[in-house]
Amino acid sequence: LYLRKAKKVFLSKRASINHRTFLEGYNKIWEGVSISNSYIGIATYIGKDSLLDNVKIGRFCSIASNVKVVAATHPLEKFVSTHPAFYSTLKQAGFSFVKMQLFDEFRTIKGRYAIIGNDVWIGPDVTLLGGIRIGDGAVILASSVVTKDVEPYSIVGGVPAKLLKYRFEPIMIKKLLEIKWWNWTLEEIKERAQYFIDIESFTAQKVN
Repeated sequence: LYLRKAKKVFLSKRASINHRTFLEGYNKIWEGVSISNSYIGIATYIGKDSLLDNVKIGRFCSIASNVKVVAATHPLEKFVSTHPAFYSTLKQAGFSFVKMQLFDEFRTIKGRYAIIGNDVWIGPDVTLLGGIRIGDGAVILASSVVTKDVEPYSIVGGVPAKLLKYRFEPIMIKKLLEIKWWNWTLEEIKERAQYFIDIESFTAQKVN
């Protein structure tokens, strides 16, 4: 576990994190959480019983309980059977009929099973399929199954998750994506914290 440079990390005794996971700092990882081969940005917290493998999560994210990333998939077309013995050399059932991999069974994006942006809120019991990107500022409602990319500052929900609305008007979203406040230092954010309660006041401030 890479904590040498991280500050103020709360890690439950019942959480499991492997040595290839990096916590940027000011993180809370609650009980029952399992994280491996992942990057967790500053101020992001992970709720109970979440399962995250090979995921990059940005800063200031709110991840609720029982959030899971499911990277493995099975062929739904052309192949007669969905059983991996017919296309995989990994021998999930202890054997394989093939000598070479015939189907890419792990969906990735830039080498990660999923990439979650900054300031993302994911509700409880959400499942993310592999190979997707969640945009900055997005919200995923409870119990959703996300099967495709989620746009920045959008709110999605359902099975499968669908776009319900955007958090702000397009011009405000454009400004927020240009400002990228999550890249400020904590001192800079603290100085401007009073403006975070109103989107118009916030975007009207000079940030450079």
